[in-house]
Amino acid sequence: MFGREKQEMDNLKQRLQRVSLNPSKPDVLQWRWTGDGIFSVKSAYGQWELLTHSSNALIGSLWKNLGPPKVEIFAWMAVKERTATRMVEH
Repeated sequence: MFGREKQEMDNLKQRLQRVSLNPSKPDVLQWRWTGDGIFSVKSAYGQWELLTHSSNALIGSLWKNLGPPKVEIFAWMAVKERTATRMVEH
């Protein structure tokens, strides 16, 4: 494992040690970020956006249909520094 993966594994192990199971209570799958507990892509994206980009106004405005989808995707990749570029030597 890489350093970050080992750190994540250790973090997971610590979290799992704090979990206690109750055999008399049935398991329930519930999405915590909606009132009804049902997962939706919209709620997941909203939560992700809040957690990762709430302070960046540029990213918030990227997906407002201001341009064609390919332009929005390129802008998103540029913000994330994931555009395919190469250096040309003269």
